[in-house]
Amino acid sequence: MELFSNSVVRLQNVVLIVNATASAVAPMQCLSLVGALSNMTLTALNSDVIATCGRGLKLITVPTYDGADGVRVLVAGGTLQSVLTMTDVSLTSKAQFSVPGVVIVQFHNITEATNTDITVSNFSLTTTVDYRSLSKPLLAPTTVGAIGTHGAVLLSQSAVSHCVVTLSNVEMSFEEMGAISISPYLQGFSVTALFYGVVVFYGYTSEFATVVISNSSLMLTQQDPTLAAAAISPSPTILAGVVVRSASVILVFAALRNGHLMVTNCTIASTAVVFSTAKATPVWNGVGIIYHASVGSFLQADQPQIVPYLSAILPDAFFSTINDSDIHIDTCTVTGPVLSATIIATIPPSIFRLSVAIVNFFNMHNTTTTIVASSSSSSSPSLASTASQELRECVCLAAVSLVPSSTISNSRIALWNYLHFQHCNTSHSGNTSSFISLR
Repeated sequence: MELFSNSVVRLQNVVLIVNATASAVAPMQCLSLVGALSNMTLTALNSDVIATCGRGLKLITVPTYDGADGVRVLVAGGTLQSVLTMTDVSLTSKAQFSVPGVVIVQFHNITEATNTDITVSNFSLTTTVDYRSLSKPLLAPTTVGAIGTHGAVLLSQSAVSHCVVTLSNVEMSFEEMGAISISPYLQGFSVTALFYGVVVFYGYTSEFATVVISNSSLMLTQQDPTLAAAAISPSPTILAGVVVRSASVILVFAALRNGHLMVTNCTIASTAVVFSTAKATPVWNGVGIIYHASVGSFLQADQPQIVPYLSAILPDAFFSTINDSDIHIDTCTVTGPVLSATIIATIPPSIFRLSVAIVNFFNMHNTTTTIVASSSSSSSPSLASTASQELRECVCLAAVSLVPSSTISNSRIALWNYLHFQHCNTSHSGNTSSFISLR
C-alpha cells in the first residue's frame, strides 16, 4: 500500500495538450494518486488543458480503496477544452467498463474520505461529446455506448464525511453531436444514465457535506438539434430499461445526511431533449438547480416488471435519499429546452418525460429547502398549440418536482419571489402550493 502523508503536489502555469483519438476503455487522467492519503494538498493553478480523446478526461482524480483523510484539492484559474469522440467499446465483462466523462476533480471508490476540502474557482470547461461514430444500433451484448457523467466535482462510489466543496465563477459548456446509441447492460436490460452537473454525488453515503456554489453556470446544447440528433438509437436486443438524462448544478444520486447545500447566482440551461422511439426504453429528461433521484425510481414508474431483478444486482441504482439537511437557493435561473414541432410530432408520449424545475426531489426527510428570487422557464409555443394532451402531461414545469415513488416527510419547502414561465410564454408568480408537481 502506498502512503502519501503531509505532501504537496502542485501544477502551476502548465499547458497540457492531449491527443488520444483511439478508443480506450477508461477515461484519461492528468493527475491521479492511488494509495492511502493523509494531510495532502493537490493544487492546479492557472493551467490549461486541451484534449481530444475517446472516453473522457479527469484533471485530478483520487481513486483509492485505502481511504483519504485531510486531503485538500485546489483548482484556481485555467481552462479545460476537450472533444470526446465516442466509439464502440467491446468488453468481455462489465467489470472492465469505466464510466466516460470529463471531470475537473473526482473522488472515486474511496472506502472512507474524511475532512476533505475541494475548491474550484475561476475555471472554464468546454466539452464536445461526439456520438456520430457509434454504431447504430449497438448489437453486441457487451458493447457499451454513451452513458457518462460530466462535472466540475464528482464524488462517486465514495463514503465521504466532513467534506467542504466550494465553487465560484465556474463556467461549463457541453455540446452533443449526433444521436446516442445504447445497448443492454445486463441480460437484455438497459440502465442508461447521462449526467451533466457542476457537483455530482453518485453512489454510497455522504455525511456532513457542505457544498457552496456561486456565480457559476452550465449550458447543455446540441450542435444539430434536429430529429436525428435528439433520437436515441436503442439496440434491438434491449428487452426493457430506462434512460435518465439530466443537467443540474447539484446532482444527488446517492445518500446525503446532515448536508448543507447553498447555490447562489447560478444558471442552468439545456436547449434540447433526447427521446427514444422504442417502447422498451422510456427516457426521462431533467433540468434543475438540484436534481435528486435514483435510476430505480424511474424504473419503478415505467418498467416495474424488472425492478425485483435489477434491485438485487444494482442496489446503488435504487438507493438515494437526503436526510437532516438544509438547502438554500438564491437568485438562480433554470431554462429548459424548446420542443420543435417536428420533434413533438414524433415523440411517443408514453415513453417521454421532461421536468424543468428549481429542485427535483426523491426521498427527503427532516430537510429544509428555501428558494429565493429564482425562476424556471421552458418556452415552447408549439407545445401548447400542436401537441396532444397526453404529451403536454408528460412535461413538468414547476418550482418543485417530485420524481416517481417519492417519500417526503418532516420537511419544509419555502419559496420567495419565485417566477416561472409557462410553455405558452405567459408568466405567473404565487405561493408554494401552486408550484409543486407530483409525477
